[in-house]
Amino acid sequence: MSQSIENADQGLDEAFFQGEAAGFRDLFQAGKLSESWQLAEASGLTDPALVDRLVGLGIRPSTLAALTLVPLIEVAWADGHMDDREREAILSAAEATGLDPASPSHRLLKIWTFERPAPALVSAWHDFVREVLGEFDAEERGRFEARLMGRARDVAEAAGGLLGLTSKVSRSEKAAMERLGGAFRD
Repeated sequence: MSQSIENADQGLDEAFFQGEAAGFRDLFQAGKLSESWQLAEASGLTDPALVDRLVGLGIRPSTLAALTLVPLIEVAWADGHMDDREREAILSAAEATGLDPASPSHRLLKIWTFERPAPALVSAWHDFVREVLGEFDAEERGRFEARLMGRARDVAEAAGGLLGLTSKVSRSEKAAMERLGGAFRD
């Protein structure tokens, strides 16, 4: 792992496991299963080539979980509160991608649907994404962005518009998605 990715990884790991979430660090780092399986389980990513590429870069399950869950949480909290439909969409999306409801990733995600993570998490996420994407080719970057931002858009659309008369995605959610998307273009 390059020094810059290692520094970004450490920053994201520290921001990810703050407060009540700190108790989850050991659960993520203590697995006995293959690294690829751990990364897939922690993130819900189903593209084996992408997961193997991340393993090759030295990405740990805890870091990848942060990488994939941060956009969902940030978009849902964009207007300052978590709507019940957004909470449901986040947890359903996590389960639909294979994230076991008994897993540390899922339990941490559930905490964040009630308690907004510290703003430093998004900043660390941006730094990490920029470093990791520097190791990807254009096709890998595109797949990675599509996967992460597609799930964030699904969460934004979950709260819906007013009787179908207004956009399903609020201004604050659009702004959050633009800020998150900037990490893929910086």
